Amino acid sequence: MTLDDLAILACASGRPFAELMNQNLIDMVGLPRWRDSYVLPSREIWWPGDDQDQGKKGEGKTVIDTNTRGCHIVVVQDVINYQPFEDDSIENKNERRKKSKLVSISENDKIVALENAIDAAQRTAKQITVVIPYYPYSRQEKRTKDKNEGLLTEGITVKRIAERIEHAGNGKVTRVMTLDVHNEAIEPLHHQAEFLNVYASKDIIPYIHATYGFNDVVFAAADVGGAARAKFYSNITGLPLVFSYKEKDFSGSGGVDKTIIVGEPKGKRVFVVEDMIARGGTMESGVRAFRDAGASEVYWISSLSLLLGPAKERIEDLYKKGLLNGVIVTDSIFHGNYFDKHPDIYGCVPTSCTFAKAALRAHLGTSVSDMFKPKRILQNLNGYK
Repeated sequence: MTLDDLAILACASGRPFAELMNQNLIDMVGLPRWRDSYVLPSREIWWPGDDQDQGKKGEGKTVIDTNTRGCHIVVVQDVINYQPFEDDSIENKNERRKKSKLVSISENDKIVALENAIDAAQRTAKQITVVIPYYPYSRQEKRTKDKNEGLLTEGITVKRIAERIEHAGNGKVTRVMTLDVHNEAIEPLHHQAEFLNVYASKDIIPYIHATYGFNDVVFAAADVGGAARAKFYSNITGLPLVFSYKEKDFSGSGGVDKTIIVGEPKGKRVFVVEDMIARGGTMESGVRAFRDAGASEVYWISSLSLLLGPAKERIEDLYKKGLLNGVIVTDSIFHGNYFDKHPDIYGCVPTSCTFAKAALRAHLGTSVSDMFKPKRILQNLNGYK
C-alpha cells in the first residue's frame, strides 16, 4: 500500500488528537496526493440532534464524504473527555471551528460513536487501525477481590469492548493502538486484531532529561501495582527506584491505614510514575507521603490525565501549598486549553507524533515495537526538543 492509501477518520471527540496526528504525518512524509489532509471529510450525525450541544445523544451514524475504497483507515477516538461541538449552520469551516464549544457526552456514547465510525469505514476500507489512547473500561479488567463483599457474580466489561470493536469492523480491524494500557492482560482479549500498546515513556523520559535533568532524581510508584511502570523508567535511566504501599490496620481498633515508603527519597527529586490520574485521590496521598519522607520536590507523571471530578482542584491546591512541584501529562486526552492556562503546574508531552509514527510503520509493514526499545529511548535523550 502507498502513502496515498493511508487516511484518518476522526470521531468528533477524537478530532483534536487526529488533527495532531495528521500534522505529524505531513511533517514526516508530506501530503498525500489528491488530498490536502490525511483526515477524511466526515460527519458524526445524531438524532434528534437539536440538543446535542448539551451533550445529549440519541441515535447516530458516521458519514464519510469521500471515496475510501481500498484505503487503510485509521479511526481515532478520545472516549474520556470533552469534545468540540460545531454549529453546522455556520457555513465557513474556519469560523465554525473558531466558534465551537466544548461539551461533555458520556463515555458510552463515545464508544457507540467509535463503533459507528468503524462500521462506516469497513464498508470500503481494505484495513482499519483503531487509535484509542485511553482504552475504554480498562479498569474493569478483573473481578473484585474484596472478600468483605462475599460471593460476587460480575462481568469483565472490558472484554465486551474488545469484542464490539472487532465486530464493528467485520474482520477488517487489523490492529488496535492504545497508550500505556492499564493492564496488559487486556491484549489477549483481542482475537482478530493486533494489540499495540504505545509507551509514553518513549517521549516522557527525554522530556524529563531536557526539562529537569537527572541530578538527584528518583523514580517512584504510588503503590505496589505501579511498581513495574516506575521500575521501567528506573531501569532505562539507571536512576534509583522507591515506592510506597499502604499497610492496613487489622486490629479492629478503628486505626487507619499507614503508608510505608520503601527506598530513600530524602533530599531527592521524586518523579512518581502513574498510568492515569482519575479523581486525584491516589496523587494527593502519594504526594503527602513522599513529602513526609523528606523528598525535596515531588512531580507526578500521568500518561492518561482523565482529571475527573475534584482532580483539577486537588492538583491546584497541592501546588499552591508547595507540596506538588508539577504534573507531567500528555496530549492523549483533550482538555481544551486547560494545560496552557496552567503552564506553571503542567508540562504537556506530545505523544501524537509517536502514534503517527506507529500508524505509518504499521501501514508500511515495518516494526512498531522497535520504537520502544530502551536503546531507542536513550538515543532520544540529547535530541529532545
